[in-house]
Amino acid sequence: DYLEHWTARQPDKCLFSFLDVDGREREAYTYAGFRERTRTLAARLVRGSGLRRGDRVLLVYPPGLEIIAAFFACARVGVVPVPVYPPTPANPAGGLSKLAFVARDCTARAALGTGLFRDLHAQYVAACKDGPPPGFPDLPRLDFIATDEGDDVRPDPVADDPGSVLFLQYTSGSTSDPKGVVVS
Repeated sequence: DYLEHWTARQPDKCLFSFLDVDGREREAYTYAGFRERTRTLAARLVRGSGLRRGDRVLLVYPPGLEIIAAFFACARVGVVPVPVYPPTPANPAGGLSKLAFVARDCTARAALGTGLFRDLHAQYVAACKDGPPPGFPDLPRLDFIATDEGDDVRPDPVADDPGSVLFLQYTSGSTSDPKGVVVS
Protein backbone atom coordinates (compact mmCIF):
# COMPACT_ATOMS: atom_id res chain seq x y z
CA ASP A 1 0.00 0.00 0.00
CA TYR A 2 2.81 2.42 0.84
CA LEU A 3 4.59 1.62 -2.41
CA GLU A 4 1.42 2.37 -4.39
CA HIS A 5 0.85 5.56 -2.39
CA TRP A 6 4.33 6.95 -2.96
CA THR A 7 4.55 5.77 -6.55
CA ALA A 8 1.46 7.86 -7.32
CA ARG A 9 2.98 10.94 -5.63
CA GLN A 10 6.64 10.74 -6.64
CA PRO A 11 7.15 8.07 -9.33
CA ASP A 12 10.57 9.30 -10.46
CA LYS A 13 12.12 9.77 -7.02
CA CYS A 14 14.86 7.32 -6.05
CA LEU A 15 13.58 4.66 -3.68
CA PHE A 16 16.63 2.38 -3.41
CA SER A 17 20.24 2.66 -4.54
CA PHE A 18 23.12 0.24 -4.12
CA LEU A 19 26.60 1.68 -3.72
CA ASP A 20 29.98 0.06 -4.27
CA VAL A 21 32.81 0.25 -1.73
CA ASP A 22 33.84 3.65 -3.12
CA GLY A 23 30.34 5.09 -2.70
CA ARG A 24 29.47 5.02 -6.41
CA GLU A 25 25.93 4.06 -7.31
CA ARG A 26 25.85 0.63 -8.96
CA GLU A 27 22.08 0.13 -9.19
CA ALA A 28 19.00 2.21 -8.42
CA TYR A 29 15.22 1.99 -8.45
CA THR A 30 12.72 4.80 -8.61
CA TYR A 31 9.35 4.27 -6.98
CA ALA A 32 7.72 3.60 -10.36
CA GLY A 33 10.56 1.36 -11.54
CA PHE A 34 10.49 -0.70 -8.35
CA ARG A 35 6.70 -1.04 -8.48
CA GLU A 36 6.88 -2.30 -12.06
CA ARG A 37 9.80 -4.64 -11.31
CA THR A 38 8.05 -6.26 -8.35
CA ARG A 39 4.78 -6.60 -10.29
CA THR A 40 6.62 -8.30 -13.16
CA LEU A 41 8.47 -10.69 -10.83
CA ALA A 42 5.28 -11.48 -8.91
CA ALA A 43 3.56 -12.45 -12.17
CA ARG A 44 6.53 -14.64 -13.12
CA LEU A 45 6.40 -16.40 -9.76
CA VAL A 46 2.69 -17.16 -10.00
CA ARG A 47 2.14 -17.66 -13.73
CA GLY A 48 5.57 -18.75 -14.91
CA SER A 49 6.64 -20.88 -11.96
CA GLY A 50 3.34 -22.00 -10.48
CA LEU A 51 4.14 -20.82 -6.97
CA ARG A 52 1.16 -20.33 -4.68
CA ARG A 53 0.39 -18.32 -1.60
CA GLY A 54 2.14 -19.94 1.37
CA ASP A 55 4.87 -21.67 -0.67
CA ARG A 56 8.35 -21.05 0.71
CA VAL A 57 11.21 -20.02 -1.56
CA LEU A 58 14.88 -19.49 -0.81
CA LEU A 59 16.33 -16.12 -1.79
CA VAL A 60 19.94 -16.86 -2.74
CA TYR A 61 21.52 -13.59 -3.86
CA PRO A 62 24.77 -11.69 -3.62
CA PRO A 63 24.48 -8.15 -2.18
CA GLY A 64 22.44 -5.87 -4.43
CA LEU A 65 18.94 -4.70 -5.23
CA GLU A 66 17.70 -7.88 -6.94
CA ILE A 67 17.09 -9.55 -3.57
CA ILE A 68 14.92 -6.60 -2.46
CA ALA A 69 12.84 -6.79 -5.64
CA ALA A 70 12.44 -10.57 -5.24
CA PHE A 71 11.48 -10.16 -1.57
CA PHE A 72 8.77 -7.61 -2.39
CA ALA A 73 7.52 -9.69 -5.34
CA CYS A 74 7.07 -12.65 -3.00
CA ALA A 75 5.23 -10.47 -0.48
CA ARG A 76 2.87 -9.21 -3.20
CA VAL A 77 1.56 -12.72 -3.85
CA GLY A 78 1.91 -14.32 -0.42
CA VAL A 79 4.89 -16.51 -1.31
CA VAL A 80 7.11 -16.73 1.79
CA PRO A 81 10.71 -15.67 1.11
CA VAL A 82 13.55 -17.27 3.08
CA PRO A 83 16.78 -15.25 2.65
CA VAL A 84 19.99 -17.33 2.73
CA TYR A 85 23.57 -16.42 1.96
CA PRO A 86 24.94 -17.95 -1.22
CA PRO A 87 27.86 -20.32 -0.68
CA THR A 88 31.23 -18.60 -0.97
CA PRO A 89 34.36 -19.87 -2.72
CA ALA A 90 36.17 -19.69 0.64
CA ASN A 91 33.79 -22.24 2.25
CA PRO A 92 31.60 -23.90 -0.38
CA ALA A 93 30.84 -27.03 1.68
CA GLY A 94 29.76 -25.03 4.74
CA GLY A 95 27.63 -22.66 2.67
CA LEU A 96 25.97 -25.50 0.79
CA SER A 97 25.34 -27.39 4.04
CA LYS A 98 23.54 -24.40 5.57
CA LEU A 99 21.58 -23.83 2.38
CA ALA A 100 20.55 -27.50 2.23
CA PHE A 101 19.56 -27.52 5.91
CA VAL A 102 17.39 -24.40 5.57
CA ALA A 103 15.79 -25.68 2.34
CA ARG A 104 14.77 -28.91 4.04
CA ASP A 105 13.77 -27.31 7.33
CA CYS A 106 11.41 -24.78 5.74
CA THR A 107 10.28 -27.21 3.00
CA ALA A 108 11.24 -24.76 0.28
CA ARG A 109 9.56 -25.34 -3.05
CA ALA A 110 11.97 -23.26 -5.13
CA ALA A 111 15.01 -21.01 -4.96
CA LEU A 112 15.27 -17.54 -6.45
CA GLY A 113 18.61 -16.05 -7.35
CA THR A 114 20.78 -14.83 -10.18
CA GLY A 115 21.51 -16.71 -13.38
CA LEU A 116 25.11 -17.16 -12.24
CA PHE A 117 24.06 -18.95 -9.05
CA ARG A 118 21.45 -21.00 -10.93
CA ASP A 119 24.19 -22.24 -13.26
CA LEU A 120 26.51 -23.06 -10.35
CA HIS A 121 23.66 -24.90 -8.63
CA ALA A 122 22.95 -26.93 -11.80
CA GLN A 123 26.65 -27.84 -12.15
CA TYR A 124 26.78 -28.99 -8.53
CA VAL A 125 23.63 -31.09 -8.88
CA ALA A 126 24.97 -32.65 -12.09
CA ALA A 127 28.33 -33.39 -10.46
CA CYS A 128 26.54 -35.10 -7.57
CA LYS A 129 24.44 -37.51 -9.65
CA ASP A 130 26.20 -40.42 -7.90
CA GLY A 131 26.17 -38.64 -4.55
CA PRO A 132 27.97 -35.59 -3.21
CA PRO A 133 31.72 -35.55 -2.58
CA PRO A 134 32.84 -36.25 1.01
CA GLY A 135 32.00 -33.32 3.27
CA PHE A 136 29.45 -31.84 0.86
CA PRO A 137 25.68 -32.08 1.33
CA ASP A 138 23.11 -33.67 -0.89
CA LEU A 139 21.01 -30.67 -1.95
CA PRO A 140 17.25 -31.03 -2.10
CA ARG A 141 15.86 -30.84 -5.62
CA LEU A 142 14.43 -27.34 -6.03
CA ASP A 143 13.24 -25.41 -9.03
CA PHE A 144 15.75 -22.59 -9.45
CA ILE A 145 14.39 -19.34 -10.86
CA ALA A 146 16.89 -16.77 -12.13
CA THR A 147 15.08 -13.48 -11.53
CA ASP A 148 17.69 -11.41 -13.34
CA GLU A 149 16.82 -13.11 -16.64
CA GLY A 150 13.76 -13.59 -18.82
CA ASP A 151 11.91 -10.31 -18.40
CA ASP A 152 11.60 -9.63 -22.14
CA VAL A 153 7.91 -10.46 -22.12
CA ARG A 154 5.86 -8.56 -19.55
CA PRO A 155 3.14 -10.85 -18.22
CA ASP A 156 -0.19 -9.41 -17.19
CA PRO A 157 0.00 -8.35 -13.56
CA VAL A 158 -1.44 -10.61 -10.89
CA ALA A 159 -3.54 -9.36 -8.01
CA ASP A 160 -1.72 -8.61 -4.79
CA ASP A 161 -2.52 -11.32 -2.26
CA PRO A 162 -0.14 -10.94 0.68
CA GLY A 163 -0.16 -13.61 3.35
CA SER A 164 0.06 -13.35 7.12
CA VAL A 165 3.73 -14.47 7.07
CA LEU A 166 6.10 -11.88 5.59
CA PHE A 167 9.24 -14.04 5.64
CA LEU A 168 11.22 -16.70 7.50
CA GLN A 169 14.50 -15.52 9.01
CA TYR A 170 17.16 -18.10 9.89
CA THR A 171 20.13 -17.65 12.18
CA SER A 172 23.58 -17.94 10.63
CA GLY A 173 24.13 -21.45 11.94
CA SER A 174 27.68 -20.57 12.98
CA THR A 175 27.46 -22.45 16.30
CA SER A 176 24.67 -24.96 15.59
CA ASP A 177 22.09 -25.75 12.93
CA PRO A 178 20.33 -22.60 11.69
CA LYS A 179 17.08 -21.85 13.50
CA GLY A 180 14.13 -20.18 11.82
CA VAL A 181 11.79 -17.48 13.05
CA VAL A 182 8.48 -16.48 11.45
CA VAL A 183 8.17 -12.74 10.79
CA SER A 184 4.64 -11.51 10.19
